[in-house]
Amino acid sequence: MVTVTGGGATTVTGTYPNFTITSTDTKGDADSSTTNELQNLSITGRQLSISKGNSVYVPADADSSTTNELQTISRTNGTITLSNGGGSIALPDSSATNELQNITITGGRINLSNSGGTIYLPDSSSTNELQTLTRKADTLFLTNGGKVTLPDSNEWVKNGTSISYNKGNVGIGTTAPIEKLSVAGKIESTTGGFKFPDSTVQITAAHTYHAGKGILLKNDTFTLDTNYVLQNLAFNPQYPDGVSNTTPVLINLNSTTPTYTVPANMNLYVNTVNCSILSIDSNFFRVFGVKSYSSPVFAGAGQIIKFFSSPSSANGRITGYLISTKVTPISMTFSNTSYTVPSGKRLFITNVDSDESFAVDGDSYFSGSLSLSNPIIVKSGQVISFNGANKAGVINGYLK
Repeated sequence: MVTVTGGGATTVTGTYPNFTITSTDTKGDADSSTTNELQNLSITGRQLSISKGNSVYVPADADSSTTNELQTISRTNGTITLSNGGGSIALPDSSATNELQNITITGGRINLSNSGGTIYLPDSSSTNELQTLTRKADTLFLTNGGKVTLPDSNEWVKNGTSISYNKGNVGIGTTAPIEKLSVAGKIESTTGGFKFPDSTVQITAAHTYHAGKGILLKNDTFTLDTNYVLQNLAFNPQYPDGVSNTTPVLINLNSTTPTYTVPANMNLYVNTVNCSILSIDSNFFRVFGVKSYSSPVFAGAGQIIKFFSSPSSANGRITGYLISTKVTPISMTFSNTSYTVPSGKRLFITNVDSDESFAVDGDSYFSGSLSLSNPIIVKSGQVISFNGANKAGVINGYLK
């Protein structure tokens, strides 16, 4: 602080190069001038002077620059630098994240990222050390670990709700059983009957069962299973539903009754027909008069029968019979198309109507309106078609 006296109390405060001058004259002004007390501050070299007052010397500077002592701190990547030759220091690295590491597990290895190394677990399974303890009879088993035999404290072994005996034979009413179970007395079965080694079960002493295909044994008498023989041993591919329990039918169709629908759960076997064209669900078979079929024409439950004798007439007559269905009748019209026999089935073709060659897997057979006394049997997966310009025709038969 520099104090200048005279003309009132005037104070110079501050540090180089900024100073503040204040006046604390509390005695009033001795004259009428408002400026004669004003003073000028000046500096020459190191000498700081105030007009009408004294001078002081400021501390000496080693140079004449007012900025050369100012320095700037900066950072470039991993280096911090102080300007004007102030030197620099290097940070450990320039990355803010490279010290971060991730831990992962792969199979039986634990890995630390950034070359942090790997350790191996004993194995990669979280369950293979687990073992299960089971018991069978008098033996305890440990999975992956062997077995031990329990002391023979009880010859009867309980397993859940069952009990078993593995030491010999069991006798009921006898002390000398000669079989696994010997009973001296009656054995009663109130329900279920008795099961034999061939897995058959007899629930009554008067039980009737098949002793062989088509043969019955009832009590002590062998008899012929007529129905089985008719339906199986005497299977005729022309009559696949058998010949027992048939219902003969005579069907007359005309303008009053133009159609006939095959009843539910029944198959219709058409033996003879008198008309020009026979239609089964719009699959047309040429007749042109009275025709007796070597193999029946088959129609299934729900299929609709019509006749076409001329464009304006639908008169005609069918003879045949109804029988409970065992096979699936099929009528199909081809027009540049083909049909593949379904998996697990065989197709028996009994009637064909075409001017072109009928073919199985591309091999041609014949052409014309034919009823086959021996049906053509087409195996599962084989393809039926017609060869010719139009590749057209109609077939009838059944799947079995």
